[in-house]
Amino acid sequence: MQTTRWIFAAIAALVCAHSRADVKVPVIFSDHMVLQRGMAVPVWGTAAPAEKVTVAIAGHSLTTTAGADGSWRVRLKPLAASARPLTLKVSASNEITLTDVLVGEVWLASGQSNMEMPVGNVDPPGIPRRYPGVQNFEEELKNANHPLLRLCKVERQFTPRPLTTVPGAGWQTCSPESVKGFSAVGYFYGRDLAESLQVPVGIIASACSSSQAEQWTSIEALARIPQFKEVAAFYQHGDFAHMPDYEKIAPKGKPSCLYNGGLAPLIPYAIRGAIWYQGESNADRSVEYRSLFPAMIADWRQRWGQGDFPFYFVQLAGYGGIPQNPGGNTWAELREAQALALAVPNTGMAVTLDIGMADFIHPLNKQEVGRRLGLVARAKTYREKIEASGPVFKSMQIDGAKIVLQFDHLAGGLVSRSATAPGKLRFFAVAGKDQAWHWADARIAGETVVLTCEAVTEPVAARYGWAPNIEADFFNGAGLPCAPFRTDDWPLTTAGKLYDPGVAFRAARQ
Repeated sequence: MQTTRWIFAAIAALVCAHSRADVKVPVIFSDHMVLQRGMAVPVWGTAAPAEKVTVAIAGHSLTTTAGADGSWRVRLKPLAASARPLTLKVSASNEITLTDVLVGEVWLASGQSNMEMPVGNVDPPGIPRRYPGVQNFEEELKNANHPLLRLCKVERQFTPRPLTTVPGAGWQTCSPESVKGFSAVGYFYGRDLAESLQVPVGIIASACSSSQAEQWTSIEALARIPQFKEVAAFYQHGDFAHMPDYEKIAPKGKPSCLYNGGLAPLIPYAIRGAIWYQGESNADRSVEYRSLFPAMIADWRQRWGQGDFPFYFVQLAGYGGIPQNPGGNTWAELREAQALALAVPNTGMAVTLDIGMADFIHPLNKQEVGRRLGLVARAKTYREKIEASGPVFKSMQIDGAKIVLQFDHLAGGLVSRSATAPGKLRFFAVAGKDQAWHWADARIAGETVVLTCEAVTEPVAARYGWAPNIEADFFNGAGLPCAPFRTDDWPLTTAGKLYDPGVAFRAARQ
């Protein structure tokens, strides 16, 4: 009898132990984190079903009850910027204490390898090549102690379904050690913002080499785009139990995988906005990017539920050889698709045509990329009276054999940085009705650029920088370069080239 009672007691204890669930929060909540100032801050996690959970910080606390699935969420009242470390406590049957919590500006940094590229010369995860480090990286690392700048590197996963959390070390204070493997663009952007705003800044980096925009977009958003409907339907309703190893499917057959494993676990962590450096992997479908990129931006904003938060992006840098003759190019077309996204509210673009490298797709001057993104944020989000753009094409007039171009964002005047012909500009092209392009003689004339070409006596269209790479020499008084542009609407080389998940995907789902 005594033995029977002991067995029942043991079973009851095991059942209680199994049913008890400690309160937990995702990795994005950790010591040293930065909370977004001036807006309600969601905090969430899991606990035992129906358990009371209390979250407290800076004398403010909220209590909620975990749902039937154990999930819970509260929204803390807006907090003022604080460089004084705070403590955040999450209490239920157990207690989580997070220390050294600051309040300031939080930005998400995402994209492909040019966003992933770290400050130091380290191997990225899963890629058998070494990033060489940014220019002067040894000196940059020595000077990387910034206590009010905090860094969170997401260990993103490739998954067919959205995750609720990801592995990782959480937040770290910016130091030579923590910044060595951290996104260089994210770091330089955050460093410049912290210096100009004089408040704590947190950067969350979630980027992946060679990734495509559709991999960072939710499957529900892709399902609304015709060419993605087939693959979206499978990932929404497919039978994964009978599908071969997900990792064996070619990347193009895995849309939404990085949204699922690199963004979904972060939502709805309060952020001020996002910076984005991507496009190289979509250049073969540049015209498609005109609709895909805005759809991705809209998807992120809808998912975060913060309205049209700032979304600032990097236009592709120069890469490849300098062209001998003018003509079409997929990278030029991708840059145009990026520029067209400026029609989306609360967006901005950093032009980097002048800082690319002919033989390396990852420009080493990431300091200037971060600085230019910072100029955009300081001008548009933080309302500083500074110029954040180079010359922007405004209008064209045809005057006989001449084309006269006008620009906005002069910032004191148009500037030629030509080392061989002061006042002249290179890499402008003109064409007549035959649509044959020829290099133009381009000269700055006051606030205009005048184009002439002996081979084209009746010009109808002009282009600038329409190439994978040029020796950019066209700037404004603020020292910022002009973005490539064209005045024509003639067919492009990537027109009609649309997403296809590929043979590997179709074979794998059979």
